[in-house]
Amino acid sequence: MPHGAPRGLLTPENRRVFLYDRAVYDRDIDLILAAAGEPVARAAFDLYLYQNHLLYHKEPCRRADTADTFLLHLTAADRSDLPPSRRQLGFANRDFHFADFSLRTGESCVAMTPLPDYPLTVIRTGQYNPMQDELWQVEFPVR
Repeated sequence: MPHGAPRGLLTPENRRVFLYDRAVYDRDIDLILAAAGEPVARAAFDLYLYQNHLLYHKEPCRRADTADTFLLHLTAADRSDLPPSRRQLGFANRDFHFADFSLRTGESCVAMTPLPDYPLTVIRTGQYNPMQDELWQVEFPVR
């Protein structure tokens, strides 16, 4: 297997379609969740900080649970780390669709969103639907 190929990857030479050993893939997700420790916050999803990522975990998880847009607002310790267009507001907006960062295993779902390299003080996240407004939201400090 080529250096740096993900564990469980069965088709490392492919460039468009990849096949994974589902058992290895699921076990790796379980290991990541275990290594992340206790959730930093709980809401509709359990939230974990792990290796400069924010993990969202829900079990059981239905497609409807992940259909609406996720909001992710990251408050920088130093506003100068933010893009100029976000400095006045004081936070980076990283809203996303779950499918862009998701990993599904059986009855659960996990999303891993990368965090910026600069120090953060607060993370605010949740879910919203433009037609229904906010569905849930949680805010927690980053240490």
